[in-house]
Amino acid sequence: MPLGLDDIHKNAINQLKHSSKWNKFVDLLKDCSDANPHKNKTDEYIMWEEQININFPLLYLASIYLYLYAQEKKCTTFLFATRDCCYWHRIFKAMFPNANVHYFHCSRKVFEDATERSNNSYKNYIASIVKNNIDTTIFVDIHGTGKRMFNYFHKEFRNAPYCFLLSSTFSSYSDFPKLVKNYKLQHKLCNLIFNASGSPIEMLNYDKIGTLGKYSSSGPERNKLEYDYKIIKPYHKAMKYAINHIKPLDTTVKYSFEEVRVLKEKIYNCIKKNDPTVMSFIQHESTHKKKK
Repeated sequence: MPLGLDDIHKNAINQLKHSSKWNKFVDLLKDCSDANPHKNKTDEYIMWEEQININFPLLYLASIYLYLYAQEKKCTTFLFATRDCCYWHRIFKAMFPNANVHYFHCSRKVFEDATERSNNSYKNYIASIVKNNIDTTIFVDIHGTGKRMFNYFHKEFRNAPYCFLLSSTFSSYSDFPKLVKNYKLQHKLCNLIFNASGSPIEMLNYDKIGTLGKYSSSGPERNKLEYDYKIIKPYHKAMKYAINHIKPLDTTVKYSFEEVRVLKEKIYNCIKKNDPTVMSFIQHESTHKKKK
């Protein structure tokens, strides 16, 4: 069932207004919502609202949690996975401008191919970013298990970066694939939202570029975009406006893991119950499977 305006409007604000520490962010959300250029109640209008009142605050809160987690683990290099992190890496960089942030070329296919048959071009690309600092690197993705990333790094580098996921279909860490659980035992895995379908959050984060088909000596080679960009343009316009108005986070303010976790779960519930508007126009091809 599609989301309605009553589900979306002030979805995040209603959760954030109870603490004064969020006042500036609430003001930003209100400004972004007021800037909606589309005619009231049209699909484009609702899509703008979805980004500002669901996806943007989710990624903003997840960025705070990621920052706290990275501080705890002493991570300094951030690999935000293409394509799902097309907004997230920009939001994080705007909030933490001194962070070493990379919009990291990867895909399920490229990880699998490079794991099955060594790809020196891809390995050199990764080494140029990570260098010898895998244990201070963190891989970030919107949805999944981290399995293919862990498989690849485990084979090629005999080690792996930390893995930070916004969401997973699994109900607990005990359901994750075996190798992933092994890295969890090394405290290298963090997932924020459990029991979540991948399609809604991934579709809210659709990029303008096609999936990475292969990585060669010429660099990344991407497939043709599999959906009409015009459909998701309101999403990108909304996020561009929001990101352009982000101020660096005041890190002197005290945030706790639990506080941020509870808030993001409450906001995320909106798309656990209902489908974003984009799902009425595009059939999402999901390959996330619960493989052990």
